[in-house]
Amino acid sequence: MADASRQWDTEPSGEVRRYVLAPMRSSDVPEVSQLERRCFTNPWPESAYYRELREPDRNYYIVLRWQASTVEAEPEPVVAGGPLARIFRPARPRPNPHPVVGFAGIWVIYG
Repeated sequence: MADASRQWDTEPSGEVRRYVLAPMRSSDVPEVSQLERRCFTNPWPESAYYRELREPDRNYYIVLRWQASTVEAEPEPVVAGGPLARIFRPARPRPNPHPVVGFAGIWVIYG
């Protein structure tokens, strides 16, 4: 999926901050859960997000990521993954170079 939205901000240091919206994946859940614990006193458990992501016809979740770059360099795109992502994923989790700075969800309720 192509980036749904892009926004660039220039920091005083000459660094460009690029914001990218993307569908939430199960690999995003630990980072989303950590962000939610920082924001809310009664956060959802990680298992709730995994359960929600297993029902894409009933809800939709997105994450907002940012990445920094110098003004001269074009920011590196956030890789969305694909069917081969499971085969080539690293054996140990690595720090995410494009941290989640926000997330949102929509529930679809039928009447």
